[in-house]
Amino acid sequence: GSKLVAAQDAADSNGNLNRFYIYDASPTSITLDKFYESPVNLWGITLTNTTMYAIEDNSSNLDVFNDFFNQTASSTLVPDLTVSIENMVRTHGLTYDAENDLMILTDVGDGGNATDGALVVIKDFTTVSGDGMVSASEQIRVFGASSNLGNPVDVALDKVNNRIYVAERANGGG
Repeated sequence: GSKLVAAQDAADSNGNLNRFYIYDASPTSITLDKFYESPVNLWGITLTNTTMYAIEDNSSNLDVFNDFFNQTASSTLVPDLTVSIENMVRTHGLTYDAENDLMILTDVGDGGNATDGALVVIKDFTTVSGDGMVSASEQIRVFGASSNLGNPVDVALDKVNNRIYVAERANGGG
């Protein structure tokens, strides 16, 4: 709609603060509305209606924040649900298709290894994540030498053409 959200991962250059910045966006301007502190290192984010899905960097976790826009400005958000993904080394990218309840995640594995990345597809995400854990049997994992996934940092879903696009950093020149 009229909101733009950016995730800030802590670094020396930003005072080591993890934050969500929420902007009001129109065709002619972008204005800061408010920010929330994050209790975890942030990486990829995606928003569906008022639910924010955020990658907890350096982990196998995905955090879910419900009623995202109605939180108190400058407050520290607490995830409504933290979901651990079995066999995930280090997740980065995500996309969520609410219509089909399909979550797609990337696993960069060891960032220095150009052969250990993976793509994880989770059908019926709302149901299988409700207990805070997505087991190996509840996911489809694409990995291995023929996948060319070494350091997949983001992902997008093209529903019209039934394709998943992966931003790959370690292979093929990035």
